[in-house]
Amino acid sequence: MQYAIMMGLVHDAQEVHKGKNIRFIVPPNCYGGTNDQARRVANCNEHVEIVDLLVDGDNELVRSLEAILEQVAKEDAIPYIIAEIPTNPRVEVPDMEALREVLSKKRKTNSGSVAVDPVFILDQTFCPNVHFLGDGDLLSTVRTIAYVSGSKFPSGGLCTAGYCVGNALTDRLIEKIDLHLRLCDNEATDLQVEICQATAFDEPTHCGCLPEHT
Repeated sequence: MQYAIMMGLVHDAQEVHKGKNIRFIVPPNCYGGTNDQARRVANCNEHVEIVDLLVDGDNELVRSLEAILEQVAKEDAIPYIIAEIPTNPRVEVPDMEALREVLSKKRKTNSGSVAVDPVFILDQTFCPNVHFLGDGDLLSTVRTIAYVSGSKFPSGGLCTAGYCVGNALTDRLIEKIDLHLRLCDNEATDLQVEICQATAFDEPTHCGCLPEHT
């Protein structure tokens, strides 16, 4: 699921922001699979780089993110942030109101033009029932994609399908993610979708891996 998200976002950036560099902002000392995959994608494209988001020790996600987004804006690059809630390895939830403010802040490039706003990619594998993206929810006003990687956790061990959803600001991005999921022939099966819906959701929810399913 994460691979399809990253490739979909790179695809969109190459169409909408031709020639601009892409920065995937990822904590360096956690999310082993996330880091490995992010760096493999970056190695395949000269316009894509990984920026380390420091979140452990004396560092804190929101403060680190503010500094990085300011720098990425000055470079006129495109910021994509991959993070987990709670913040691994600190195993704590950051100040979510402060996080929303940092993600919503309007920034300028070195030339004075408006910088590209970030996309927050939220790994929700360990809290799949928390609603962040719906109308009026905490992250409904910033471009956010929430996903669950291939994990037994959301289904209680019944299957390993991942999925992603986006808020209303990410419809174009979700279309590209769906395209790359299909290109990889890695969609969830009908049975996996049925199991995930029965076990991971409180109510019918759009499933990013198979848009025709609700």
